[in-house]
Amino acid sequence: MDNLPSDPSVVAIIPDRDALTAQAQALTIKSVDDYEEAAGWLKSIKGFLQVIETARLKVTKPLNEALRARNAEAKEAAQPLLEAEGKIKRSMIAYSDAQDRIRREEQRRQNEAAERERQRLAEISERAAAKGQDKKAENFADRAAAVQAPLVQTAAPKVAGVTIPKVWTFEITDEDLIPREYLDVSEVRIRKVVNALKGDTNIPGVRVFEQKRIAAGAA
Repeated sequence: MDNLPSDPSVVAIIPDRDALTAQAQALTIKSVDDYEEAAGWLKSIKGFLQVIETARLKVTKPLNEALRARNAEAKEAAQPLLEAEGKIKRSMIAYSDAQDRIRREEQRRQNEAAERERQRLAEISERAAAKGQDKKAENFADRAAAVQAPLVQTAAPKVAGVTIPKVWTFEITDEDLIPREYLDVSEVRIRKVVNALKGDTNIPGVRVFEQKRIAAGAA
């Protein structure tokens, strides 16, 4: 047989396991005796599964314990660094936000200055046109149309390997207004209610019914 298990206790149950599984595949319950025999097989299966689980844990439990210990050590060692990383990132974002506010304010001032200059040149053009000075009026109208506010760049420096991407996020302000297609059904909460109330459960849109399951102990 290929891929034989290495644990002797598991090796020992393989013949009985194969015989039992073959019998189970051909099982047809037609009498009380058949039913009782099937119940006995369930107990045998539970016993075999316990042998397999014990063999598994004999190997995996020490490994899992060692893994948990190493994970705990790594987490403890990394915690100060993660806190420092968070503090640095928050400070950098705060600085970047402040520079953005400065940039926006300066851009506003530049836009207002440009608008005042456009108005000044347009007024000169209108006065010249009123006096019949068409060439002068056209010249100042062109100059007014050409006035553009300079684009103010952010003062936050660009550092290689460091970026501050802008990510859209959200917060819920009124849950009652959210369309149904954006709501998740909590099966965990529903199952808790059904387990508690059983047939008396009354949740709109949910059908509660009884389902039989067989539970068997180990032989």
